[in-house]
Amino acid sequence: MILREYEELDVIRKGHSEEKIVYASGTFDIMHVGHVSFFEQCRKQGDILVVGVAEDSVIREYKGPKRPVQNERQRAKMLVSLKPVNYCFINKSHNFSELDIIFSHLRPDFYVISEDARTIEVQRKYAAQNRVELVILDKLMEGDLNISTTQLIEKIKDL
Repeated sequence: MILREYEELDVIRKGHSEEKIVYASGTFDIMHVGHVSFFEQCRKQGDILVVGVAEDSVIREYKGPKRPVQNERQRAKMLVSLKPVNYCFINKSHNFSELDIIFSHLRPDFYVISEDARTIEVQRKYAAQNRVELVILDKLMEGDLNISTTQLIEKIKDL
């Protein structure tokens, strides 16, 4: 299910009060095996996986004017179709203070990030402030399965 407003996160917590809720977020511009593996590992942390997908303007700010390749609604639709993902919503902010809002509504048990996240210390701070356990996943894929969206875009450009 794709959520439209942060307030809808309250409904998730109320509907799954006895279950462990996992929260993860990111760009997820062009879906690939690394994303799928990440979501599978996230889901193993609890019962319900809620994923925040960065809005288009956030991605342009960090990755440049030609990104994202797919708009936020397309990316959210793709994410929620994956077996491990129960809910998805679009993150509407350019800064991490939005985590306070998300955590206050969702009240997740776990916040999962990848070890290659550029802002681990900031994420650690917000998780601690909100009493959410931060889980940092090790590199998930080895060898030819280790891929990023940027690598995939470069490969397509070379074709």
